[in-house]
Order: sequence, then structure tokens, then C-alpha cells
Amino acid sequence: MTSNLVTSPPSVMAPRTDGFEAVWGVGRLSRGWLEWEAADGSRGTAGSDAFGMVPQGEKVLRVRVEGWLPGEERSVRAVTESVAGPPERHESPWKTVRTLDPEAAGTHFAVWNDTHQNNATLRALHAATPGVDFLVWNGDLCNDWKDDGQFVSTILNPAGQDVSAGRPLAVVVGNHDVRGTWAYQLGDYVATPEDRPFSAFRSGPVACIVLHTGEDKPDDHPTFEGRVAFDPLRAEQAQWLREVAARPEIRDAPYKVVFCHIPLRWIDETEVDYGNEGYDWFSRRSRDAWDAALQEWGAQVVVSGHTHFPAWLPPGDTFPYGQLVAGGARRRPRQRGSRHVDRRHGHGPVPGAHHARARRRSGPAAVLRTRTAWLRRAPRDQAAAEGSRIDCQSQKDGLVWTQILTLWRGRVLPDSSGKVQFLARSVFMGIESSWSQPAGSSQQFSDKSSGGQVVSSLNHPGLMALCDALVGAGLRKRAGESFTIAFDDDALGWLGLNRASRAGEPGELNMNPVCGVRIQSLERTLAEIRGEKFHQYNPPTVCEPLRYLVPKEQRVDWILTRENTEGNEEVIANILASLDAYGLPYMRKRANLEAMSQALVANEGHKWVTWYRAPTALWLLNRKEEALAAIMEQLAGFGTQRNPAYDDCRDFASALKRIIAEST
Repeated sequence: MTSNLVTSPPSVMAPRTDGFEAVWGVGRLSRGWLEWEAADGSRGTAGSDAFGMVPQGEKVLRVRVEGWLPGEERSVRAVTESVAGPPERHESPWKTVRTLDPEAAGTHFAVWNDTHQNNATLRALHAATPGVDFLVWNGDLCNDWKDDGQFVSTILNPAGQDVSAGRPLAVVVGNHDVRGTWAYQLGDYVATPEDRPFSAFRSGPVACIVLHTGEDKPDDHPTFEGRVAFDPLRAEQAQWLREVAARPEIRDAPYKVVFCHIPLRWIDETEVDYGNEGYDWFSRRSRDAWDAALQEWGAQVVVSGHTHFPAWLPPGDTFPYGQLVAGGARRRPRQRGSRHVDRRHGHGPVPGAHHARARRRSGPAAVLRTRTAWLRRAPRDQAAAEGSRIDCQSQKDGLVWTQILTLWRGRVLPDSSGKVQFLARSVFMGIESSWSQPAGSSQQFSDKSSGGQVVSSLNHPGLMALCDALVGAGLRKRAGESFTIAFDDDALGWLGLNRASRAGEPGELNMNPVCGVRIQSLERTLAEIRGEKFHQYNPPTVCEPLRYLVPKEQRVDWILTRENTEGNEEVIANILASLDAYGLPYMRKRANLEAMSQALVANEGHKWVTWYRAPTALWLLNRKEEALAAIMEQLAGFGTQRNPAYDDCRDFASALKRIIAEST
């Protein structure tokens, strides 16, 4: 990526049945458009705004794509040309984009929430999330917008990751996303189907409604200094809900899911004392405005974040829709009389810590009593108990995460009886629990121990056969779906069994294996400099999808099915042949520090990968002057830009320069 001209990959947002919108950051006044290529070889461009202009901007470019067919897949890339400054042109790598298909038999989606600009969380979520039809980023992407230079690194290139690759983004606005001096610019960087912070779309048998719950205090609260007006927005959404629910594709969907950041229900709905530092754990104002319309529509589940504490509130007589709340950084539920306030943001306890006054009021015994009291009031179902149990865990397979990482994966697939099930899987610190809902049931989720079938790829016969074949070919099976092969004591070949953006028909897995190479001495040194725990085989130093290593004319879809054993054998044989012909040579070519340094200096891989690793590799090769020159060149490219990603890079550069100086 050309850092001076383009500051992020094109982020694919606002998925629709006929297109999407691509948004990317630029470093100076530029114009841009998209080029596309279809499977039949046809090509074209998209690059005209509502006024007939080629999209232009000083900080961000946006291109809306229309006219595609439902479920259509094409390759796209963003082209950027400078308008101000020296002439420069940048072409992004090609990426595959597929529109939503309302007629598909099944759909796959994932949900993130409350990432709060935490790079470790974002990297872990990015690695854990498969290719899906759409990714819902369910609010609180940031802490608050104190710097207008944060938008690109927070939304379009979080933690240096292209998070929309294989999973177009549906962004939900959280309460922290509307805080800070520059929050009014959020709409410049977030695309939605109708250019409003609420939307509705259909993917397979699931109708999705996205709502904006606003802030966790009233509009006239002094904290907001007159900057917000969410009550009128809630009223507008209430009217819009009745209109959108009448659309046939939304009205007639077998499954009806709502996404909003602040829950509409909560475990403890005690009245909030806003004048005494209170805040909402659920949005009563939003529920009062929307509940009637949601019930009329037949909403089955509301998926939220915000609380940083997982919960499942089943449907009942008063509320016929369930409330599913994902977790986040560790945070206790609010109790009567407690006021754990993060004074930096005016919202909730500080993740991993509590305010000093709260500590003075609550010793260890008081904390234990508070926790026990909440558990007594929690819903008496296995899901809530499982969520509480998982909250206390800290590791699995030797991987320790410093905070709770939550990923809700939703699937709608036919089971063996022909009925449809909705599966929500939560991942807390790498430990999974599942709930499933058979179609036509009482719309309550049941834990997997209740006998409900859980649709999972973990026991997919085609996938298991592929894993066995890879082990038979000499690769070592690791946790999850990754494999390694040792070339020597310092170099590991790496293979991850990623999925393409769609599985195809129900029961199919569209495999998209990723080949990589890991230089252990480089990764160990990098971990030491950054103060991180060294992992034995993750992540790869560089990687590339195996599909892209195969010549274009030889590429085929690697689809594994549940029933067709012979077909699976043919697919597996093709994967192994491609791995042998193209994947392993790719790995061996980079399987030593010298070769890897050449690849990194040549900017192979994402810019944030090369930024940290290129100068480190040069230093390990005792090429200190080149390492320092690489650092200075990269710092010069950052200029005066300030955001967490750049600041992290600057801290790393200072540490590495100090180490180089001390070793001279």
C-alpha cells in the first residue's frame, strides 16, 4: 500500500442484494473508482457520485456499486489517483465481493462488538472470524473521537487488518461512536444501505434490521453539552420500522433478527439515577419507542453488546423476542446503589479495573456478594449459567487472552430433518458455547445439552477428511484448523483452513486455504520488543491464499459437502496437488531469515506486517544501518498523523532503535 496516497484498503460496507459501497482512506486530495471483473471475463468500472462526479476527497473516498444481481460474485479493486501534490496512482489488491442473496437456502454471519480500538482484540477477532455473508460490527468501534485522524485506523484499517475481506461490513453505531469533538464526521467513514444509521436487509431466510440506540443517558445530560438529539431519531426509527416491516422480503422472512448496540432488555432494570453518575445498561427509551413495532413484525431475537457482560434473556409473555447480549472487556453488571464509572468516557467501569472510589466502597467480600446476588437474579437457564462459567475462564490450548473476546456467529441451515435451525455461537477466550433454535419452535434458544442439533463444521465429514489428508501429507495439526510443517529449527510452513465468503448450498464448505511462512527467531524477537507473549505457531510472518498462488486458468472452487464422498476426494486431491505444486514452493522460497527479509523489504504482505517485521529482520541479519534507514523511512511516511496504530508503530520504532544503539 502506498502510505502517502492511500491509507487503508477498500472497506466493503453496506451489503445489499444489488451492490455495496467501498470506502477507503487517502492521504491527500485524490479521486478514485472501482474496477471489477466477473467470472465470465467481463470487466467494468464503478465511479460516479450522485452529482455525476468521480468520487474525490482529501481524507476518504467512497464508491457506491449498484446493478449487480443477488448472490453475484465479482473481483474488485480500488484505483486511486492524486489530484493534489505529485502525480501518483495506486491500485489495491483484488478482493472478492458477493452481494446478498434473499433466495439462498442458508446464510452465515458474524458479529463483533465493543472493540474500543483495542488492537489485540481486533487482531484476535479478525483471525477467528471466517468468511461469511456479512459481518455486523455491533457498535463501540472507538472510545471517543478526540482526534479526527482516528477514523481511518479505527474503521477502515483497524489494527492494520482488512476486516471486510470475505465479509462485507454492516456497521452499527454504538454510544461511544457518537462521543467526542469529531463524532459528527462518523458518517463520512461509515456507509449504510440508505445513508442512514438504521437499515434493513435480507440474506437467505433471515431478515435483519439494524437500529441506532443512541446514547446511554438522556439527550439533555450535561455530559453531552448539547451535541446530541437521539429522541427524535428514535421516533423516526419507530415510524420507519412499520414501513420497512411491510416490505415483502422483510415481512415474510422465516427468521427475523434485530441488531442494536445497547440491549433493549437487561437482567436488572433498576431505575437509573443519571444525576448521580448513573448510565443505561439497557435502552428503555429505545424499547419504549420500538417495542410495539418489533412485536408486530414478529422479531425473534435482538443481538446487542454494550454491557461487556454476556447474557441470554429468553422470550416471554411481555417480550416475545429474546435478548442476546455478547460480552467484551471484563465488566460487572450494575447493581442497585453501585456507581462504577469510567470518568475518561463517562460510561461504565474501566475494562480490567474499577474506579478508585468504587474500590473503597467494595472490598473483596462486597465484590463476592455482588457477584452472587446477580447470579441469583440471573435467568434460570443453562445458557446464562454457561455464560457465567465461561466468563471466569482464562485460557484454552495454551492461548491466553488478556480480556474477553466475543464473537457471535449466526447460521441458518437446514438440519437432517429438513427443518431450519438458527445457531448462535459465542466465543469467550477461545471457549465456545452454543444455542440452537429449531424453526417453528417456541422461539427460545436451548443449550446444546438440551438435545437440539447444533449445526457445526467441526464434524463435517469433508473437512475431517481434508484434515486427515493433510496430516497424511506430513503436516502437523494444530489447534483450530491450522497446520504447520517444519523446514528447519527456525522456519515453519503454515496452512490455515479458511473459508470463502459463501459456503454455497446448505451443508457445503467452500474452502479457501491460506499458505504462510513463520520465521521463529523473527517472531520471538518481535514479541519480546512489543512485550507480548510468544506463540509457537501463530501468526504466520507472511501469508497468501493458496487460490491466488494457483495460476488463474487452473483455479477451481474447493467445495466440500456432507454427502458426496467421491466429490470430496476429488476436491481434497486438488487441494493437495495445488499445495504441492504452488503452496510448498511459496513456503520454501521464504523459509529462512534472509529470504524473508527480502520479501518484507519488498512490501510483501500488509503494510502493518512489513512495518514491524522488515526492520526487525534486517537487524537480526546484523544489517543495522539498513534497519535504521527502514525505520526512518517509515516514520517519515507517517508524517504528523496521530492515531493508536501510528502511535504504536512509533513506540515500537523507539524501542528497536534503542536496542540497535545498545547492540552497537
